[in-house]
Amino acid sequence: MLRRTTLSLTLTGAMLLTPSYATASADAGPMSEGRPQRIGGAVAMGLGAALMIPMGLEITEYDQATAEMKRFNTRAVAADRRFTPEEFSAVEDAYERSHRMQALAISTGVAGGVLAVGGLALYLVGVRRTPDRAMAARQVRASPTFTAKLVGFSISARF
Repeated sequence: MLRRTTLSLTLTGAMLLTPSYATASADAGPMSEGRPQRIGGAVAMGLGAALMIPMGLEITEYDQATAEMKRFNTRAVAADRRFTPEEFSAVEDAYERSHRMQALAISTGVAGGVLAVGGLALYLVGVRRTPDRAMAARQVRASPTFTAKLVGFSISARF
């Protein structure tokens, strides 16, 4: 007997994710062939997508530091003068910050991309190893959710 696990995430108007788990049978048999790869692949893809958030923040910080350097440079060029010691120190700090953020953005972007692509490959290997009857039992559903205080939608996946 295969064990069926249902994972349900509810996204409400207050933007809260509320996970709930349900298990169809308590006496689970052996895990279906390909299921560990599908689960591992989905987790890796999720981690890869999650790494895109800090990458975006680092790119934003890089842009701010670059804009700060340009602002100091524009002021100095408009006044036809060199940087003052305070301006030079601020430009030097912005330069170091921009290079640090650029390196972090590249590293998190590469790590996130590798995890996402590797997770997709692992998921597809698991799908190929899964018997057809097990694939037919898998389902993903989305439905609206209404309560007295919240309105949203619920996504359920069975794997």
